[in-house]
Amino acid sequence: MKRTAWLLAGAPPVLWGAYTWGSHLLTVASVWRGSRDRRAAALTFDDGPDPDCTPRVLDILEREGVRGAFFLIGRRAAKAPSVARRIAAAGHDLGNHTWSHPSLWRCGPTETAREIGDGHAAITQAAGASPRFFRPPWGKTNLAMFGAVRRLGPP
Repeated sequence: MKRTAWLLAGAPPVLWGAYTWGSHLLTVASVWRGSRDRRAAALTFDDGPDPDCTPRVLDILEREGVRGAFFLIGRRAAKAPSVARRIAAAGHDLGNHTWSHPSLWRCGPTETAREIGDGHAAITQAAGASPRFFRPPWGKTNLAMFGAVRRLGPP
């Protein structure tokens, strides 16, 4: 079914709640923070790559000798492959932020799998390296997300 069509087809609100809000029960295995024994901060950058801003961020990180994690949108990576390659070549972590940055609360299982799979493929092609991480847009998960990410396997 198309995006949200299954919701509009009369699915009871309790099913939508389980599919979306209930999915957060599965995030207990997700990485939320590092070790409390080590004082560190993680620099993460979402929604890129931007052909104008991202190179400036990369210049600053290089000058300061700092690594970050870049959660890229697949269609943006496809339009700026040289920037995506530069992120990977500099040793920054790559993350998948879907193909087009939709709210996964509005995506059924098929659309969720397509967004995650297409984003992964586009980032891999543009950067020359597979993303190691996934971050759902706005932190909105659904039950289909976990299987879609798992099927991609390790990078």
